[in-house]
Amino acid sequence: MRALVSFFALSTLALACSVETVDRNVGAVSKSCSPGESCVCDGVGSCDYSCSGKGCAFQCRGQGSCNLTCPQGGCTVTATGQGSSNLTCAGGDCTIECNGQGSCNISGCKGNDCTCNQNGAGTCNVN
Repeated sequence: MRALVSFFALSTLALACSVETVDRNVGAVSKSCSPGESCVCDGVGSCDYSCSGKGCAFQCRGQGSCNLTCPQGGCTVTATGQGSSNLTCAGGDCTIECNGQGSCNISGCKGNDCTCNQNGAGTCNVN
């Protein structure tokens, strides 16, 4: 019994310490993310996120599309969903890990130092 109580206490503590912001959206969601915060789009609708500083971490895991803006650069995107992931990176030095089924696109990259790594069924494009 003591082991069972300890397990539940640790599980509750692990859930309480989670810092991830997840939008399980059905419609369109728009918001601003802060550097150091993990912004997650997980649903059937689309997400329109922008980074309020330099170096946001975005995750696109749903069926909808992710439209991301990174004006100061240094952002990373992990795309594991079925929809497309589109990143506008005016500040440069952005990366998409394209691990899902949808297409991954980086546009407006300053200095041509953006990277799209394709590991899934989708396509990778840097314009």
